[in-house]
Amino acid sequence: MVTDLTGKGDTSETTADKNPALSPTQEKTLETFGIDPASVPSSITPEQEACFIEILGEARVTEIKNGDSPTMTEYLKAKACI
Repeated sequence: MVTDLTGKGDTSETTADKNPALSPTQEKTLETFGIDPASVPSSITPEQEACFIEILGEARVTEIKNGDSPTMTEYLKAKACI
């Protein structure tokens, strides 16, 4: 058993923040796609954000910035922006 350093008790898994720019849910989603969250940039330039908006739309980019997880299709489409 691994001790959870967050003070929530023991847990069977270690929860590590692999990318400070992503929520835990976003990290988990990327991992289910086979993508290491640490390989995703932890900061986005204004040019990259404009690219994301062009591909995904401003409303969807705002949702993702607020913690919603991208779908696999969205990730693949927006990957060109990174």
